[in-house]
Amino acid sequence: MTLRKWRTNSTSFRDTIPQDLIETADLQLPAQAPLASSKALGMHWDVQHDTLHIATPEAEDFSITKRLVASRAAKIYDIMDLFTPATITAKLILQEAWKCQTSWDEPLPESLAERWKQWTAELSYISNRPVPRCLLTNKDSITFISMHDFADASQSAYGAVIYLRVVHRDTSVSTALVLSRARVTPIKTTTIPRLKLSAALLLARAISYVANLLKCPSSQLFLWSDSQIVLCWLKKSLSSMNTFVSNRVSIIQKTVPDSTWRYVPSKDNPADLLSRGVRPSTLTNTDLWWNGPPWLQSSPSEWPSQPQLIPKSLPELRAQVLLIPSTRPDKFWDRYSLFTYLVSVVAWIRRFFHNVKHLRSERISEPVLTSAETLSSKLQLFRLSQREVYPEVFDALVVGKNLPILSQRMMFPWMLIVFSESMAEYASERTSINHNLESPFPLNLILPVSSLLPSILLTLILVFLPCCVYLQVISIFQD
Repeated sequence: MTLRKWRTNSTSFRDTIPQDLIETADLQLPAQAPLASSKALGMHWDVQHDTLHIATPEAEDFSITKRLVASRAAKIYDIMDLFTPATITAKLILQEAWKCQTSWDEPLPESLAERWKQWTAELSYISNRPVPRCLLTNKDSITFISMHDFADASQSAYGAVIYLRVVHRDTSVSTALVLSRARVTPIKTTTIPRLKLSAALLLARAISYVANLLKCPSSQLFLWSDSQIVLCWLKKSLSSMNTFVSNRVSIIQKTVPDSTWRYVPSKDNPADLLSRGVRPSTLTNTDLWWNGPPWLQSSPSEWPSQPQLIPKSLPELRAQVLLIPSTRPDKFWDRYSLFTYLVSVVAWIRRFFHNVKHLRSERISEPVLTSAETLSSKLQLFRLSQREVYPEVFDALVVGKNLPILSQRMMFPWMLIVFSESMAEYASERTSINHNLESPFPLNLILPVSSLLPSILLTLILVFLPCCVYLQVISIFQD
């Protein structure tokens, strides 16, 4: 297959091409006449000056509807997104129209219609602004090439822009705008740090594509962001961050693994123009957009200083669970939730130790537990639970001393303290030991709240008395 319609800005090279393969418009020109403009990849190419232009639709006096806005915005074909800070305004107006829930042919609200008129009135500034096609000139004088890429976001949009920085032999530095990418933020509101991270992801994908085309090694890639939170996320472990952040950070690290991320002040970030949008008349004369920040043409020692990335509170981190071993020793009754089952287990253990210590003739061989064994097990559990919390009371009762004043105030006359198998008690004359021992539930006993045993006992009471009211439970179970 033979390629035809060749067009070049070099007259000497054009003379070497067969005439049947040259663009017809060029054949009709005189030998020394300037070459006409042509379209290349949807953009206008000024062959004589080797510059690119984009075509913009003319302003029309139609009723401004959502259909008209979508149609006119789609007619602006900017493959390199060189004019996106100005053209993104149309996308923002279209998004606002969707939020207003207007139909396709319904006139837009007055505020949106006025914004659209102001924007279309200045589109001629974009079409008249030439952009150099060639990025690298005088290749023999080039000593070092690097790419500097900026990302930023706002509540309206987020985007990224890429610049080529060239150092020449005479130590002079030149910069050129390569391309940019921008997205309108979702209608669903999200946080600024998340949007700035999305901008960083967009930048990583764009720079990976351009670097592969220009054969630029990753060591010569410099990625800039004005969000210290995002820069901290990029340095943290993926397991320590939430799913949204960790997924995007993982993609960024895989896409540009060896690149250098740096901090740039917001006022020097050209991607800020992408995220907020500017008027077409302003963009054409904005040197920050076309050449990057001024310090980019200086030596690296004059670049912005890098702060210590230690934010006070970093968002989107997973909750850290700290497991501290309990110093409280496990109690035997903490393993059971049924009081009757707990009493049975203790009774069988006590029978085992009894049979081990005594002769065969003195051993208990009945297949079921006796009432005496069940009662003794209950007392053992109460005594262990009480002794843990009231050691001074037990010591005083054992040696026959008076109880401490604090303990006397704490214990009412009808409360019982179990400290031996014989049920020695601290109670008034009205308290009946036999009543406490023979009742379905051990009443009038001091049971510490810090122990699990009272909870197990209360569960048993509620099972036997399912319809009892709160005051009746309190009257039965005293904590």
